[in-house]
Amino acid sequence: MLSLDEAKFDCPIPLNVLKLVAIRSFSKIMQEVYPRPDHVYYNTKALNTRDRQILFYVGGCIVHKLSTRYKLHPEKLECIMYLRDDSNSTCSAASFTKLKSRGGLVFLKDGVLQFFELLECTFVSLFNVSHDLSVSVIHAKMISAVEQDFMKYMSDLQTSDDVVGMILRDIVRLFYKIRIHHRCKIIMEQHVGQKKKGLRKSLKM
Repeated sequence: MLSLDEAKFDCPIPLNVLKLVAIRSFSKIMQEVYPRPDHVYYNTKALNTRDRQILFYVGGCIVHKLSTRYKLHPEKLECIMYLRDDSNSTCSAASFTKLKSRGGLVFLKDGVLQFFELLECTFVSLFNVSHDLSVSVIHAKMISAVEQDFMKYMSDLQTSDDVVGMILRDIVRLFYKIRIHHRCKIIMEQHVGQKKKGLRKSLKM
């Protein structure tokens, strides 16, 4: 799909105005579907069994993706493989992954799930508080939420902090990408499902 910059059409409306309208329209959808509360209280205790099972599955997918990406980078590969559990995981959150696996899914080591739980809680908190934060700011806040514990967990490998930091940033980017795509899908499905009010009318400013 072409971006607004790449599209070639004869339009009397300036390009910067079109971009502004698109941003404001999407922001309006987000505010309607996810109203901003005055106070946000969200921590890992709010996650139920189903949430943890899904996070375990998503975490395994991210570790598998990065394992493939790091094949030519031995130091990074060693670090990401450290997060995997190639034995039969006894974690209760692994039940959904076990159900779906036919031998190719990745299981997480004990203690690794907590990082994805913190990322999830941070993402949801930021999303509920404001829809105006830039991606880089959200990434930075998600990294900050888990960085200290993640570094401590990886310290047994005696890998440089720079390498561990790069791996954490890659994990956060992939996690954010998965979560924001899911959020946007929910938003669009809810608007498409409205029979009484069309999407175009709901975007009037």
